[in-house]
Amino acid sequence: MLDGVTRRYAVGGAAALDGLTVPVPGGACLVLLGPSGSGKSTALRLVAGLEPLDAGRVLLDGADLAGVPPERRRMAMLAQRPLLFGHLSVLDNVAFPHTVRGVPRRRAHADARARLDAVGLPGFERRRPGELSGGQQQRVALARALAAGPRVLLLDEPTTGLDTGARAEVHELLRRVRADLTLLLVTHDPVEAATLADRPGDRVAVLRDGLLQQHAPVGELYARPASLTVARLLGGRTEVPGTVRAGRHVSPLGALQLPVPVPAGPGVLVVRPELVELVPAGSGIAGTVAEVRVLGARALVTVAVAGAGGTARVHAEAPLGRQPAVGDPVGLRVPVDVRTVVPPSEDGERQQLP
Repeated sequence: MLDGVTRRYAVGGAAALDGLTVPVPGGACLVLLGPSGSGKSTALRLVAGLEPLDAGRVLLDGADLAGVPPERRRMAMLAQRPLLFGHLSVLDNVAFPHTVRGVPRRRAHADARARLDAVGLPGFERRRPGELSGGQQQRVALARALAAGPRVLLLDEPTTGLDTGARAEVHELLRRVRADLTLLLVTHDPVEAATLADRPGDRVAVLRDGLLQQHAPVGELYARPASLTVARLLGGRTEVPGTVRAGRHVSPLGALQLPVPVPAGPGVLVVRPELVELVPAGSGIAGTVAEVRVLGARALVTVAVAGAGGTARVHAEAPLGRQPAVGDPVGLRVPVDVRTVVPPSEDGERQQLP
């Protein structure tokens, strides 16, 4: 658990991390998601014991880790770059955690071979890191991290720089080998967050400028973002500025009833395109197709809706081959339960945990 964790790099300066409190249940995955400079990598280094805390505590099984050196925390890190020893074979790289602890060579190598099998690299024992692809190097680094016998695996943007196929391979490996490990993942990629934080109990903490914006299961972040920061970080959604009056969001889309109480005043309706329904003209909210983009097996349809106060652009999805054409009149339906309104400022409010 991170309890009030704070880190400043200059006396009197802004905090790189300001009072971060989030639980990290044993065996679960906590993702720290945010843009560059949000404090997520700082949090990872503080958990690892690589930097001192200015305030707060890092707890493992209820025990304060203050004063516990990194090598005694039972944590291993998988970084952006594999950081393998180029002069050692793959086998000796993976066996390295055993070697530094004085484990007999035969036993160390036997465990290293088992780890290489687990990450899909049998037969690579004699190769050098320079002979491997980027994805293979990262798999060797993962095998080495697991050989250390950690209780917590720290992942610092582990697939940055890998191609799509290699990224998918590393993600699948992490999902397969995590077992009862606790994972703490740092990433700026919401897809990576959703891929790895996919079990009950897994959570995503969204950070911006060192502050916690929202802490929730990934599905809740997508469905009910707490601020524009969260909504924009997850990407791909419609934003319609308007005003909340008597439980309705009033905008060019009309006066839409909201599913939960929202304070009166300015607010932005945010909704994901896959949740907006395209219906025949004459039904729903009237609009005109302004743009169509093909995205694999589906098309992203942008609909211009003219109404009181101006024109709104709403994104919806349609199966490829059944999408309307630019200029076609269409109707839109935005189901009540997917209507989320957030403050118009991207700063939003700092979210507190229940």
